[in-house]
Amino acid sequence: MSKPVFPDKSQQPSSDDLSAVLGNAAPLLQEIEDYLKAGNHSPGRDWKFYSKAAGWTVAIRAKKRNVFHLLPHEGSFTVVFTFGKRAVEASEEVGLPESIFNLIANARVYAEGRSFRVGVSSQSDVVSILKLVRLKLAN
Repeated sequence: MSKPVFPDKSQQPSSDDLSAVLGNAAPLLQEIEDYLKAGNHSPGRDWKFYSKAAGWTVAIRAKKRNVFHLLPHEGSFTVVFTFGKRAVEASEEVGLPESIFNLIANARVYAEGRSFRVGVSSQSDVVSILKLVRLKLAN
């Protein structure tokens, strides 16, 4: 696991701090949030500090529902989804890349569902993330 980019619990990052760290990946996150806005899902960001090892992370919500957690990195980010049984079953039908489908199929199962991580650093990654967002919202 890489070092957190926001390790100081006493300083919650701002949206500008996040954009600066993400750099060229900031528009990719904006595209995902714009998708939620276009679907009338009222996206929001909740900053969370779980531990010094993880640093600050961002929960992306649609209305009051968590859609995914975002782990920021220099120039990219990782999206963490938790899918329940219906979303896992539906993932077989949406044409996900095999690598992402395998992440879901092989993810550890928790009480909340299967949790898996997808790295985002390019436009092609966003296409898959939007499919996963649609699955999460529909199930």
